[in-house]
Amino acid sequence: MTRTVEQAQAALDAARAAYLAELKRDSERSDGSTAQERRREEHQQKLRETVAQCERDLEAAKKP
Repeated sequence: MTRTVEQAQAALDAARAAYLAELKRDSERSDGSTAQERRREEHQQKLRETVAQCERDLEAAKKP
């Protein structure tokens, strides 16, 4: 693996870990207000988008 691929893989691993940690925290907390729930959903969406971007970056780094 080249350094770029290694960096992209590390970023993807970190993004996935952050998303899974958020899901775990979410499963342990009680429901909040409508505004709190909306912020939680927005945060999780941003984490999913980060994972997706890291996946694209990794694929791009693997191309010759």
